[in-house]
Amino acid sequence: MTLQIADSSKVYQRGFFTLCVLASFAIPFWAYFDKPGWDVDVYLRAIHSIQAAHDPYVDAMDIQQLFHLNLPRHLDEARPNGYVYPPITLGILKLVGFFPTSFSGPGYWMLIATSVLAVLWVGMQLVENGERRLFSFVAVAAPFFPGFLQNDTLLSGNIAFPLYGAVFLTAVRGWKREKWLWCYIAIVVASCVKLPMLTLLALPVLSARRQWLNATIAGGGAVALFVIQAIVSPVLFRHYLQAVNMQLEYNLDFGASPAGILSKLLMQSGFRYQLVALLFYIAYATASFTCLLVLSRRYLDGRIEFRQWMPVMLVGTLLLNPRIMEYDFILLTIPMTLIVRRAPARWMGKASGAIGTGTALLGANLIAVSEISRWKPTAGVLLVAVFCVGCFSLWNHSEHLEAQAT
Repeated sequence: MTLQIADSSKVYQRGFFTLCVLASFAIPFWAYFDKPGWDVDVYLRAIHSIQAAHDPYVDAMDIQQLFHLNLPRHLDEARPNGYVYPPITLGILKLVGFFPTSFSGPGYWMLIATSVLAVLWVGMQLVENGERRLFSFVAVAAPFFPGFLQNDTLLSGNIAFPLYGAVFLTAVRGWKREKWLWCYIAIVVASCVKLPMLTLLALPVLSARRQWLNATIAGGGAVALFVIQAIVSPVLFRHYLQAVNMQLEYNLDFGASPAGILSKLLMQSGFRYQLVALLFYIAYATASFTCLLVLSRRYLDGRIEFRQWMPVMLVGTLLLNPRIMEYDFILLTIPMTLIVRRAPARWMGKASGAIGTGTALLGANLIAVSEISRWKPTAGVLLVAVFCVGCFSLWNHSEHLEAQAT
């Protein structure tokens, strides 16, 4: 028996080492054929605009307008992205611009890599002891398959990775020590760059008692910082809003959330999307948050274990984001995998559940990679499906535990 365990451990170690080596070689090979840093290019153009004493929003919109005026010539080219972060971020770009790109470039990519590893480490905190071997493989594959679907978003260099790294590392501190101040600070800072990340205030509210007041103060402070920008820099702020609108309507870059999918569908059909999408978002976000609140009470009452609750809570929290992008799914790959592994295993047995889940995910990947425009709708549908499965499974699991206790 001891010999079998030792042999099994050696096979696992060799397999894990081999996968890590393959992943390490895959990234530069991948980057060679798919030029990395398309989001970094947006930041660099904004830095150059600031250095030239230009308005970075206007410069970016000029590029987008010129592209769309000559759209027949660019049918095979990716649409240029604009700089769509609030004016408060321009000071940081100005500061970065003082350093040579030979220094800031490698430093930024090291920050991206560290942040992705930090997010994966946080995901591994939700894994049970008996699942660690399997999920060590999942963690290595996760950056290549965000939300189960193959995607190259890891190469984008988007600022979301460091922001999520900071938020989730400080959230771990909250979960373990019940101290949430740094998590609130990280969320407010993240929302100054990407306002939809303010929905991450649900993390402390759903994870600990007596956090409503703190979350309200943090949310109020973030909104105040956003509004102050319109007062202090009205022209820049107006151009920022125009740049956001152009990114949505010119590039149809609405994201993979249910509201984003509906907005793109309405836009492509020639309808006004704003009011309908807003009402739709309010409806499903309210329903989702209500489900999370009910399950959160059960978790806080001790009727749901930490590692069972957190995957569902993280998936549901991201679902509250009105504009979910490819890079957002990297932080959810491990939680989503935990849900789809545990729930079918409870209902159908491990073997049948694994076969059924694997078949469904293979089909989803075939749909997503068949055409680039299908990735976000497929990812959005998967996200909603996994959240619903997680909530249903968690409710039944807590009911079963409660029945056993009585």
